[in-house]
Amino acid sequence: MLGRGGKPLGPGGRLVQRSLARTLEAVAQRGSAGFYAGEVAGLIDQAMRQRGGYVRAEDLAAYRALVREPLHFRYRGLDVYTMPPPSMGGVALASIMLDLELAGAGLPPPFTAHGVHLFAEAARRAYADRRAVAADPGFADGALLGPLLARLLDPAYHAARQPRIDATKVTPSSAVTPIAKPTELPAESHDTTHFSVVDAQGGAVACTTTLSAAFGAHVMIPETGVIPSNALGGFSPAGINAIAPGKRMASSMTPAIVVQQGRLAAVLGSPGGDTIPGTVAQVLRNLVDHHMTIDHAVEQGRVHHQWRPDELRLEKDRSPPPPVLAELRRMGHKIARSGSLGGANCILVDLATGTPWGHADTRQGGLALGPGAAPPAR
Repeated sequence: MLGRGGKPLGPGGRLVQRSLARTLEAVAQRGSAGFYAGEVAGLIDQAMRQRGGYVRAEDLAAYRALVREPLHFRYRGLDVYTMPPPSMGGVALASIMLDLELAGAGLPPPFTAHGVHLFAEAARRAYADRRAVAADPGFADGALLGPLLARLLDPAYHAARQPRIDATKVTPSSAVTPIAKPTELPAESHDTTHFSVVDAQGGAVACTTTLSAAFGAHVMIPETGVIPSNALGGFSPAGINAIAPGKRMASSMTPAIVVQQGRLAAVLGSPGGDTIPGTVAQVLRNLVDHHMTIDHAVEQGRVHHQWRPDELRLEKDRSPPPPVLAELRRMGHKIARSGSLGGANCILVDLATGTPWGHADTRQGGLALGPGAAPPAR
């Protein structure tokens, strides 16, 4: 972003987005009609026509956000609510946690070879299965998608799944058969945003949204401040996730709300593309299994396994100690180094006092604030 004199803004510089402010004011005054109709919609239509885009004012007017029933599963006595298809993130989170509970993964201390191994094996199976439900339910065969989802959320399916998780050695990904023929999906961008909110009445929001790649399509609609996404890349070349008018693409978004005996316990979520479900699972595991505070649960080193490629990715700057790495290799893991995995922004609620504690992951720029708190000086 350029400031006065055409020079880039430095740290602490002030960026004023008047066009975006006008768009947000229109939404505040008119709700969805402030964006999908009226002046803003007209400006989007005009820009699309001038630049060869396909979106028209009538497309915007016809768009409706859908309210879907969240996925629900239980982990160690907690109720977890997360995102349903077309996101395949929620079902991957559920599968990981259900397999971990069956494997007794709450017992090993955090970041030991045994604990990392059990997580990787649960993730390997979850990522193999998740692609089977990577589809907009409005376009998929409900007679197939519904039973698949039900099985993936059923602890009995995970208890009977073959091959069973071996606590001492790797199961090669070639030996893990998906629950159904998977959809071929493109690699996902990591440029997603997540925020978690808890209000004074105990209401909670876990919101994950994405432009896909950083700055989306790299185009700003003149006079609106709006940057279109390039999330069309989330569609597949063919199959149940192929592009079609009115269709919503698959994603890995995994916002989650955790409830204990009817009371809000945690609000979780992260950016990170394909790594999102595993990131959320590890934060949840740190809180529940290892009794960490929210800052430690978020800042703990993370790993990633997504079935294919058959490798265990470790963060370069938060890697397990050498003896743990040696034991993981002995178990058969192929180790690969990675940059930061995710950027979780999460809240843990103290059930004794009702006090929410938030933490913004230092892996990415973020901020945690409470009522009346002023942003830190830059």
